[in-house]
Amino acid sequence: MSLPARAGRSTTTGTDRSRRLLAGVTAAAVLLVLVDALHPLGSGAAVGAAAVLSAVAALALLRRAPRADPAPLTAGTGADTGATADTGATADTAGAGPGGAVHAGPASRDELTGLADRAALSRALSAALAPLGGLSADPAEPHDPDDLPLVALLLVDLDAFRELNDRFGHGAGDALLRRTAGRISACAPGSALVARLGGDEFAVLLRGSEAAQARRVADELAAAIAAPAPEDGAGWRTTASIGLAFDDGPLDDDEELWVDPAIAALDAAGERDLTACLDDVPDVAPAPVDTREVALTPAEDLLRRVEVAMYSAKASGGGVRLYDPAHDLAARERALLAEELRAALCTDEELDRSATAQLVVHYQPQVEAATGEVGGLEALVRWRHPRHGLVSPEVFLEIVEEQGLVTSLTERVLRTALFDARQWHDAGHRVRIAVNVSSSCLTSPALLPMVDAALEESGVEPSLLVIEVTETVLMAEPHQALATARRLRARGVQLSIDDYGTGYSSLSYLSDLPATELKLDRAFTLRVASDPAIEAIVSTTVDLAHRLGLRLVVEGVEDEAALAAVVAAGADETQGYLHARPAPAASVLAWLTGPEAEEAAAAEEAAEAEAGRVQALLSGT
Repeated sequence: MSLPARAGRSTTTGTDRSRRLLAGVTAAAVLLVLVDALHPLGSGAAVGAAAVLSAVAALALLRRAPRADPAPLTAGTGADTGATADTGATADTAGAGPGGAVHAGPASRDELTGLADRAALSRALSAALAPLGGLSADPAEPHDPDDLPLVALLLVDLDAFRELNDRFGHGAGDALLRRTAGRISACAPGSALVARLGGDEFAVLLRGSEAAQARRVADELAAAIAAPAPEDGAGWRTTASIGLAFDDGPLDDDEELWVDPAIAALDAAGERDLTACLDDVPDVAPAPVDTREVALTPAEDLLRRVEVAMYSAKASGGGVRLYDPAHDLAARERALLAEELRAALCTDEELDRSATAQLVVHYQPQVEAATGEVGGLEALVRWRHPRHGLVSPEVFLEIVEEQGLVTSLTERVLRTALFDARQWHDAGHRVRIAVNVSSSCLTSPALLPMVDAALEESGVEPSLLVIEVTETVLMAEPHQALATARRLRARGVQLSIDDYGTGYSSLSYLSDLPATELKLDRAFTLRVASDPAIEAIVSTTVDLAHRLGLRLVVEGVEDEAALAAVVAAGADETQGYLHARPAPAASVLAWLTGPEAEEAAAAEEAAEAEAGRVQALLSGT
């Protein structure tokens, strides 16, 4: 995968900048004084000692010298707004917000909030990261690139905004966005540019001493956004995930900006010799550049990095996150996995059932409590990745949702499972086959045609196919979910409510849904043998299911005590590691035909595992 590279700007960090300041300017002057101290032109040791003390004092003054702040940010540049070369500000394109923050003018304004829009932010960010960075353009006043003002960018994304919008309506959502815009503007420093990028995303652009306080600003934003308001209704309260990145790379949370490493070493060492302090400043080699990388402008790269930080914050449950290269690597690896997953799904219409196929289906049996025979099988997708080996769905299903690959993956699993089921049915084993469906797939118009085509292709009877959906899926869009469920039942397909007891557990939808099965979640099974209250819940759920004419399957059965407890409660079927772990199709014949086929199935499973290992070796990992 091609990795983005920055173009046209130094890739040093803030710490590197301080080191190079020492090495390029300050150190030269200090060393001259030290030489004079060691070989004084004057007479006596007192002159040499005074010279050393002067050097230390000079470095201390450099450390404490204030840094010049840039001109205020605007929504545009002088080229397109009529701004002067000195400030870039115009009266008709920028205005102060409630906290003094700069708003965009009419030419580049977000209509809902009055803030700058994405295009305005892009222009301002490009101007801030330009070689002159707002400094004088006089060629008689050359500027070292490391003297450019520090630039910081904050990206604010509201948490659970879609759910709030769906629950209270778009009018309430717009009101929240306007209120959030006002609160961000009130918290932003005077010359900051506040922009709405679209949806529920906002950005704050800071420079100079204001950028050095970016973490404090981000924390204040998070607190302000989360503060309740008198007009809020019940449940109307939101939080934000905020990413923070600097133009010259990441800084640790506990790292002080603009601290000369040599001076920091002096403070820690106390009496140490200045020369030793200079020797302690290591040379930092620049990171190697991959010539295959796609060049990004400095503005594009900063936006990319702040998005990485924001998504890291969101994955951690909200709050503020500083850009970290480790998160960047994880994001790039995730993007690479998405590309590889898309490639694995984009194969010919013919199902790939070879030993080198990446997306495979494993099966776990559902055992009848009364007879001990296999009554059904749940199809569970696995990714046999060429670099990582067998990957569980917990790792890649979120990527599938993000990349819009749910329908393609569901179709692959459905076709494969029905193809395998047909082989077992032809051999005389009429077991049910269960396939999980996500919320986005259940409400998709493509689901019903997909089921029809897979049933026709395989020749499996519709009554032997079970579509499993969770309570959360059913309640996400209940009207559409109910309509789809009824159409599935009209075709003869069975419907199972998975993970029952962990979601809404609303009794009202049980009477409306044409379900044929309840699957009790493993959270109950793990404690059913030791907790009388849990045992009572299981028994009551079994009785409820039977009164509604539903089959009750208990998941997560891992020991004999749990099995005995749920069977005593009246469960119809049980599923879990006590019976078998999910395994390839070859193992199913052993479960269906008895011990005589177990050895052959185990050999085929071992051959499949060896084929995956060989494939990984051939790929160079």
